[in-house]
Amino acid sequence: MKHEYLTLPLLTLISQIYGCASIVSGQNQVVTVFTPNCSEAKCELEYDDGSYLVTTPGTVSVNREYDPMTVSCEKEGYDPVAISVESFTKDMAYGNILFGGGIGAGVDMATGAAYDYPSEIINPLDCRTKEEIATALKSGNYDYEVLKLVDLNLCDAPVFAMSEGTEEIYKSKCKDGTVGVISCSNSECHLINVSAPA
Repeated sequence: MKHEYLTLPLLTLISQIYGCASIVSGQNQVVTVFTPNCSEAKCELEYDDGSYLVTTPGTVSVNREYDPMTVSCEKEGYDPVAISVESFTKDMAYGNILFGGGIGAGVDMATGAAYDYPSEIINPLDCRTKEEIATALKSGNYDYEVLKLVDLNLCDAPVFAMSEGTEEIYKSKCKDGTVGVISCSNSECHLINVSAPA
């Protein structure tokens, strides 16, 4: 009988924990900006809520928002490049609806806690000399591996874009206009971010 009395409080506690989980994770998140072909570029991350400055490769804490973020990078003597990076709904936000009810989810949506930007953002600003570009890799070594990460019914086959040391970057343009950026090294590939031209 004692177990029956413990069940309801325990379920209530679990519900409260899940309901607060994404709020506990906070309204801020850390993102890292890379410009693989242009070291020490100055980048501005901007959306309606404000803007942040970082020198690549650099890390900065930003507010989570629903709206896309514009990431503009520049270096003296080169044309600046801007991309738009979309946010996505965190899985925990759905858990908040299931376990915490609509109020918890509504708070998360309103404060931005329900959303995440990619933790790694790659801007394609290119500061290489003509000689460096001429001697760079012309094709990737991970063509087969990146194909596994792309739905070819929705997106083009990934193409090699650039390299940085042992890391190779691939891009895949999708029918909805977004561009997926994939990083590969040591025979392992993973999605870095999904963006569209700003």
